[in-house]
Amino acid sequence: MTRTVPYLPLWIDDLLSHIRRTGEPTIATGARVILWCIAYYQRPVGTLPMDDVRLARWAGCSADEWTVIKPFLIDSWGMDRRKTRYVIRRVRDEVIRRARLVQSRSDAAKTRWAKRIDPHIDKPDANAYANALQVQCSPSPSLSPSSPASSKPSKRTPIAPASGGDFTSFWKAYPRKVGKAKAKIAWERAKPEIDSVLRALDWQRRSEQWTREEGQYIPHPATWIHQGRWDDEPIEIPNAPEAYKPDPPDPTREIPPDPERAKAARKLLATLSRQMGGETLAIEGDD
Repeated sequence: MTRTVPYLPLWIDDLLSHIRRTGEPTIATGARVILWCIAYYQRPVGTLPMDDVRLARWAGCSADEWTVIKPFLIDSWGMDRRKTRYVIRRVRDEVIRRARLVQSRSDAAKTRWAKRIDPHIDKPDANAYANALQVQCSPSPSLSPSSPASSKPSKRTPIAPASGGDFTSFWKAYPRKVGKAKAKIAWERAKPEIDSVLRALDWQRRSEQWTREEGQYIPHPATWIHQGRWDDEPIEIPNAPEAYKPDPPDPTREIPPDPERAKAARKLLATLSRQMGGETLAIEGDD
């Protein structure tokens, strides 16, 4: 039997009830859970060998401890027909239930997949049809003339490929050449007019967004097509304001006298005169 991801429920209520009813020691409860997990991997599933040495070793206890806890464990176990192995029925039944559940979900997924490939296929044949597709790797297996699918027209409308020359022209003009396969699929779905596309790319290649930081903000080609960016309108950049130019100085303008500044200037000239050997310096306009 094929098992999926290892999983077992803990059956909390039954386990606690059993512990209260029998007074099972903690070491026995720990050994019980460990042996449940080991029985999951045994063949047949959900069984354990009737070997006290091996069971004690698997449970992580000594021979004396196993002698004490064994009656608590085997009280809820059964034996197979040959009486050579213990049977933990809950583990066995849970694994079988899970395997059937996984198989039913797998069959349902194959049915949905087969119907997606051909919505007219009969449900009883869906699994066989899906398996045949997986083995043969055929995109569209032929159906016999007597098949119900052959008597009804297909509702699927295949996408007609657009002109290869138009996409080639777009790809040459687009500045960011990444994701060509996705861009081609988007192109075949959108089918834009190549003249509109090239006119849009002409001004978008020179836009501030596409030229800054070495074209980092240029969208991927597939994204550009999905968003219909050929319908964008050019961005009008307003005229920059003129730079500030100060007025030229007026030579005829009279500067009013500043007594405080004149006094400070005379004091500075007097200091410089002393340093220059007594030569007198005067401020132009002084009396």
